[in-house]
Amino acid sequence: MREVEVYLGETEPSRLVGVLRPSFSGGVLASSSFEYDSDYLSTGYGLSPDLPLQPGRIWAPESNTLFGAFADASPDEWDQPIIHAARARAAKNDGVRPGRISEFDYLLGVSDMTRMGALRMKEPGSDVWLSSGDGVADMYELPRILAAARRYEAHEATDEDIAYLNGVATSPGAVRRSPQSQSAA
Repeated sequence: MREVEVYLGETEPSRLVGVLRPSFSGGVLASSSFEYDSDYLSTGYGLSPDLPLQPGRIWAPESNTLFGAFADASPDEWDQPIIHAARARAAKNDGVRPGRISEFDYLLGVSDMTRMGALRMKEPGSDVWLSSGDGVADMYELPRILAAARRYEAHEATDEDIAYLNGVATSPGAVRRSPQSQSAA
């Protein structure tokens, strides 16, 4: 994917903040850049200290491939293997070789419902959010989540376990420590 539009999803309708562009080298995320939308510049705020509110394209610091706001919205080291396993199993089922997963792919793979912060993303010109799946477990599902997580950590997870964990556990915070959940209605 060449670029994504970034929105603040804290209000309805969501507000366009700007465009995030990855830069790859040999299939590996080498850097990224961000450009605030001109309308957002007039009344918005900087997303993180390394993304000051200013016009023009801003490049991520040399020491990071993603800006702080996007790194914070990405899955942590426990969630990344779940996303990787889900993609590998999907590729196997489709009879194709799994591709390399970059930090950019991880960021885009997290459900909007469980992603840290209020950022949402979509392809330019699209009306569909990239990760609009439900992704939030009901409190009554905790035994199922914990059982699937235990099987995953013991390398005994089924395809169903991985798909389920990929839907409800891929957020900063992870099901291993504190599942993203909501009260049953």
